[in-house]
Amino acid sequence: MYLLLELALTLFAFASALWKPDAFSGPFRAVEKYISKIAHQQRSAVLLVGVAALAARLVVIPISPIPSPAIQDEFGHLLIADTFAHGKITNPTHPLWIHFESFSIIERPT
Repeated sequence: MYLLLELALTLFAFASALWKPDAFSGPFRAVEKYISKIAHQQRSAVLLVGVAALAARLVVIPISPIPSPAIQDEFGHLLIADTFAHGKITNPTHPLWIHFESFSIIERPT
């Protein structure tokens, strides 16, 4: 379904560019002037890009919700993200660390 929508929009853009190349130049020029004003202010430009990225993700959430981890590496990434978010570099060693150690998991030293 998304492929058909993307194909239809691409064909529409291509056909309109061939049929009337200057049809959308006015609105694009206005948008370009507005964006070039913002681009000269570095903080505003960075803030605008960040807000636009967050807004785009919020708009897409009903269509594509936040995925839950499915493979082992994704759980590891969540653990290290939580560790860094709490201001730590490593997690403390578990009291029963000997039972969790394997060839790919080294508990000591932390």
